[in-house]
Amino acid sequence: MLNLLAITLLTAATTDVSVSTLSNQQFAGTLVEFTSGRVVIDTGEGTKAFAPEQLLRVTPKQPAESAFDGSILVELVDGSRIRAASFEVANRKVMIGVAGGKTIETQTREIRHVLLQSRRDQPELEQQWQQILEETLLGDTIVVRKTIGEKEGKKTTELRPVEGVLFDVSAESVQFKFAGEIRKVGREKIDALIYYHAAGRVLPPAFCRLDDIHGSQWQAKSIRLADMNVVLVTATGVEHTLPLADVRRFDFALGKIVFLSEMAPASFQWRTFYGSGFAPG
Repeated sequence: MLNLLAITLLTAATTDVSVSTLSNQQFAGTLVEFTSGRVVIDTGEGTKAFAPEQLLRVTPKQPAESAFDGSILVELVDGSRIRAASFEVANRKVMIGVAGGKTIETQTREIRHVLLQSRRDQPELEQQWQQILEETLLGDTIVVRKTIGEKEGKKTTELRPVEGVLFDVSAESVQFKFAGEIRKVGREKIDALIYYHAAGRVLPPAFCRLDDIHGSQWQAKSIRLADMNVVLVTATGVEHTLPLADVRRFDFALGKIVFLSEMAPASFQWRTFYGSGFAPG
């Protein structure tokens, strides 16, 4: 859907990129044009144009290094994953503090879940988290970290989901209705927030995924370039602007690649390697 991507002509500064195509070809050059209809690079031996449906990814050759230390990870219902330094909610209005001191505003209806604490070097918590996400939750949920023991100086931590209704979220506490009572729970006790959404909502498809150097992944339905900045809108309608220098890659592989392991076989036949007369031992 080419009309989902609107990117203006680059006329100011130039950017060196590498281009990977769906036919497994690799090209390098200076980005000349990036529009809804084509991507053009100057290879030094002439220009090379690509239709977006031909592309797998476009990658700046020397992205900047990030000094952003966002320990919060916000996932939108469209699959965008936003690395953040702050997350607050007031009357269903969400404020997400991202790199560059910017604040993104949206609504809780666009939030799938929020990881409030880092799980670095804690793979057991990540495993518990994935198990919680696989459960059928019937309401908003706070996931509490509980220390259940200590062995050889190392604490054993467990994630415990509690269903209820989420209200305001401040830097210090979360308002949560449980057993008919609204309580303030200290954020230091909470590992994650999960927002309940009824099934049936249909979102517009993302045209490409933008990965930035700060650890965010944006499922973009539209993108345009303005003064060497990237202006994107996610499939949920969340808007964000970041410098082109902060882009790690534009990934166009959405829906273009299907791994063999994801495909259902047309038929299946199994035959023992040794034959029916083989007896082990």
